[in-house]
Amino acid sequence: LVPLGQSASGNQYEEYTTARAGHALSTSQLLPITTQGQNCAEFGIYDKFPLLSTLYNQGQALFFANTGVLSKPMTKNDEWKKETSFQLFAHNTMLHEVATADPYEQNAGTGVCGRMLDMLKVRGYQTSANGVSGAGESQLTGDQYYSNPVWTVSEKPPDVMNKIPTITDLLDKIKELNGVGDGNNAFMGEAFSSKVASAFFEYEQSIEIASLPEFEVTEEEYGSSGSMDGRFMAIAKHIKSRSFRKVNRDVFVVHQKRYDHHSENNLADMFSGDGGNANGALTVFMDWLKNEGLWDNTAILMQSDFGRSLNPNSNGGTDHAWGGNYFLIGGKVNGGKILGDFPSPLSPDHSNWIGRGRFIPTTPWDSVWNGIAQWLGVTSDADLDFILPNRGSFSNLFSGLDLFTDAPQPTAPIEPTNSPTQNPTPPPTNAPTGKPTISPMPTLYGTLVGTVAGKSSPITPFGCVSTNAFQAVDATTNPLQCAIDSSPSGIEISPFHQKLSVVHGIRVYSSKHYPIYDPVSYVLEGRLNSTSPWQEIANGDFDWITDSTPSRNPSGNPIVSSYESGDPDRSFTEVSSFPENQMAYLEYKITMVNRQGSAAGSILKFAEIELPGLLVASMTTYEAEDQTMSGGVVYNHNGVDYFYIDAIGDYIEFANVDGGSGGACTLSFSYTNCKSSDRLLEVTVNGNTIGNLALPPTQSCSDWSNIVIHTTCATGNNVVRGTALSNDFNINSMTIYR
Repeated sequence: LVPLGQSASGNQYEEYTTARAGHALSTSQLLPITTQGQNCAEFGIYDKFPLLSTLYNQGQALFFANTGVLSKPMTKNDEWKKETSFQLFAHNTMLHEVATADPYEQNAGTGVCGRMLDMLKVRGYQTSANGVSGAGESQLTGDQYYSNPVWTVSEKPPDVMNKIPTITDLLDKIKELNGVGDGNNAFMGEAFSSKVASAFFEYEQSIEIASLPEFEVTEEEYGSSGSMDGRFMAIAKHIKSRSFRKVNRDVFVVHQKRYDHHSENNLADMFSGDGGNANGALTVFMDWLKNEGLWDNTAILMQSDFGRSLNPNSNGGTDHAWGGNYFLIGGKVNGGKILGDFPSPLSPDHSNWIGRGRFIPTTPWDSVWNGIAQWLGVTSDADLDFILPNRGSFSNLFSGLDLFTDAPQPTAPIEPTNSPTQNPTPPPTNAPTGKPTISPMPTLYGTLVGTVAGKSSPITPFGCVSTNAFQAVDATTNPLQCAIDSSPSGIEISPFHQKLSVVHGIRVYSSKHYPIYDPVSYVLEGRLNSTSPWQEIANGDFDWITDSTPSRNPSGNPIVSSYESGDPDRSFTEVSSFPENQMAYLEYKITMVNRQGSAAGSILKFAEIELPGLLVASMTTYEAEDQTMSGGVVYNHNGVDYFYIDAIGDYIEFANVDGGSGGACTLSFSYTNCKSSDRLLEVTVNGNTIGNLALPPTQSCSDWSNIVIHTTCATGNNVVRGTALSNDFNINSMTIYR
């Protein structure tokens, strides 16, 4: 990417040729493009990479100028060496920083793409991290908490293992030995067995994919341009198998090396010659994607550990630098522009020039990944902070719509019904109800997921003892085993994402063990937090109660499900709809009332439990002491400020309550009631009465509980008022979920 025109500092092409010296590209070697927002309006692309020029002019390619890894924004006038948290200019350290995008190691051992896939999977997407011929493992590795493996995509077909067997069915025996473990096994042994089981699954899947003709991509069909074709053709084959792999979000990392030109500057060979022909390889791959109808669903990002120095060295090459220029291409890329700040002037007068044509980056990789993550479906700030733990250090983050023409909006509604209301809504009364008012819940905004429980969420068994309770939500057929010591028994789930959710069903997958241990009846309950009472959502029987011999699931297999369906390759029972459930909760309790056989003794076993439903989008808490109050008094007890309601008619008004983009919302009031009977609170939103909340007694005056009411909020600021219809109770805060 070369400046061709005038800038505020003068002729920027002359600045470029002065800095680049003998390595400068002539204007006859450059394909012109134009842009806005830079100091120079005209740039050139090296004619050995014509694909970029074509796509840029078609609006399907963009450039990131002076981009690189950064700890914080800085210039050469700062103590940039001291304020950089990593070693500069070395391949190993800079490759690590590009792969992790985590300069302070807040999620050590993970890569930016791995963490992105972690959050996508939590939100219900089916994901796969893929390294081509061993590339990108450090970038693709997610948090071990989520157990998302990195798959190897090979240019060569998988070889047959154990070609000359000395033991019959050796592979089956190895799988059996490394299948379901035991609570008394050593941790390292279990970890090793888990890796072996995962490797065998990957191997057998690759054998099956290679054997199926519908996933074949021939050289004649694909095309040929050079030595990089094999890597991209391997990606093409893997993409073809995405429905078989049950994946709707794939990330691939492919490497092209040999750009470390200390003694030469042979970019022509790398871009369009025998050194790799990146231009030809990407062109052939793009044509294949277009033929498959996938170009609009694909984005290709070019990265490197660092840029090269503008000034040549004494050996005729260039040396390690820092900031560089990179591209993003794809059918839905919002292209035809250069994002970031292309340095001007290209001289030591620039505030980021640190010698020999090296520039401190002005655009961090955090900005780029922020927009890509949003395009893939990550919309919440909490999820983006997990993916990019240092993004709060920068104000120039790109959004999904900065980079793409079709980035998803932060939340998507569940479609409301068109059925008319049969009867007018009756006016509210002042009579206590004896329990929380449950209004008909309007459409909530959020994400439909295969299970609201969240993979690897904390599990607490009750009425039984288990050393492997975590396996109840680990997305595999490894079974939970619970030794029952009292009745009732079951599990409590505290989803790690801590998002309000609405459960629409329940699924249980069978273990490999005898059917007599299967649960056949259940009670499902929910609550807002550990201080709230459990509220029943549903109860009933699974169809296993009439099927004494359901199919079994061998241990160690992954479970890939969605909101609409459980894993069709696994055996499970399901109660698919709780239409009467209109309440959102944070925690869940499943009591397994009965098991299949009277001979089951005191053992409960199953492989996995899923709660398909809706994850509500976001939450904000407003403290009572910061609000407008009439009557009553603000007190502090044990460090907690709260509003004491002394008389009927006292009220608290929460102004500037953020309703986001408007629509369905849930209001939760934190309160205590140390009287022997319910206290009554009338709730209005924007002057409209939405109902009366009956606040049941709490265990003490300092035992805070929560009660919720569902309503509709306006876009932006809302005013919520709670007016006392009874006296003598306390309000600590109000939280809005939307």
